[in-house]
Amino acid sequence: MAKLAIKLAIAFSLQAVMTVFLYRDRAIAHAPWVNSDFIVFGLPLLMGLAVVAAILFFSFPLMSFARRTKVALGYLLLVHWLFP
Repeated sequence: MAKLAIKLAIAFSLQAVMTVFLYRDRAIAHAPWVNSDFIVFGLPLLMGLAVVAAILFFSFPLMSFARRTKVALGYLLLVHWLFP
């Protein structure tokens, strides 16, 4: 379980770093490819959720496929409910 916590902390940290760099490109460098709010805020969120769901899905190999899927989807629904 400690390894899972470390993996999730790394995933969340990388998501935050990606968001900071994309926002920096938008606010300071005025890069034209980050003019969209979706690219700056939505893309890191979706990528972070996908990575965390994959980490959760593959972290429980002793569970059945259906149960692992429920855990990963339950996490995504919980995050969506907490942060609409």
